[in-house]
Amino acid sequence: MPQREQLQIVEGIYEAALDARRWEGVLCQIADHCSVINATLITANRRVPFSSVIAPRADPEMLLAYARYWAHNDPTVEIGITRPAGDVMTIHDLDRDRFMRSPYYNEYWSKLGYGAERLCVNLHADGNGIINFGIQAYADRDEITGETRERYNVFVPHLTRAVAIARKLGGLALDEAIDDMEPQTDRAGVIVVDREAQVVFTNDPTVALLEADTAIRATGGKVTLIDHAANAQLEAAIAGCAGNAVDQPNFGSIRCRRGEGMAPLLIDVMRFRPDASPIIPVGPGGPLPVALLLIRDPVLGRRARVSRLKAEYGLTRAEAELALEMLNGDGRAAAARRCGISVNTARTHLTRVFEKVGVTRQAELVRVLTNSHGH
Repeated sequence: MPQREQLQIVEGIYEAALDARRWEGVLCQIADHCSVINATLITANRRVPFSSVIAPRADPEMLLAYARYWAHNDPTVEIGITRPAGDVMTIHDLDRDRFMRSPYYNEYWSKLGYGAERLCVNLHADGNGIINFGIQAYADRDEITGETRERYNVFVPHLTRAVAIARKLGGLALDEAIDDMEPQTDRAGVIVVDREAQVVFTNDPTVALLEADTAIRATGGKVTLIDHAANAQLEAAIAGCAGNAVDQPNFGSIRCRRGEGMAPLLIDVMRFRPDASPIIPVGPGGPLPVALLLIRDPVLGRRARVSRLKAEYGLTRAEAELALEMLNGDGRAAAARRCGISVNTARTHLTRVFEKVGVTRQAELVRVLTNSHGH
């Protein structure tokens, strides 16, 4: 009987890799099979930071409290995030005495009705983020037996593979969702958030952006903009995504001012499709994703266009920069001023640009570049 149950659960694990809505049922089956009160999947990243939790037998309000605050004050995550994938940990590995003395245990964990004993393992770990699978003992049977550990160990390799599949499919699905929109050369990052602007999902390039750019931050896991007017627009757009206007998929671009002389960030806010990523929890066991934020940086688009002109026409960087400025249509002197060069230098550059592109007048140059590059 246990082997038959295990096979059914393993099948369910791989089905959940394709549909995040199945995780809750699978985790309940694992908990029952291992004779414990609950089984959980926790995603945490200390660089942003953000977290999400699938814990089907926990109070949803308690799970939201965990995602909002306690995930960043959980001593077991602090220790566990440094452990390699596949290293099964007990409460003793995580320092039981410290755990029992912590505010996390006394103000949060003890209210969940669980015992202190647990098993947990990182299914994915990259030094900054983890996806952790854990089981928790009953409060009145606060122990992990040898049989429980044996049964737990059966599922670890399957969960590891399933999470790897789900992460891959999640990234592909998110890429597909973004590619459904008009292609953008200035795309800098993408974030999925819940109704409170808390990060539910992101990728490594976006994490790097959040760390490096002073205009956008994820403080305590919540996306905020330093431009107060833009931040108010962002909050309103996310609230709109959380509403019932399902026929309004796009809330336009928000311009977020940056430092002096820097082009503003552009943030497109779109309603998030619940099936867009298999690894994102969509049930009541965690924050519900409602909006996708597509972050665009005009500087990146500019660099891409300059590189394209250099490759296609053999222009130098200075010539390509001037050619792009000419597309504004306000004349050579204005273009020279924006490029920080003299009108005479601009005249020399423009003569070479005409030769390389194969035109003789400014109007022809603008038409050729506009038609060939969609400017």
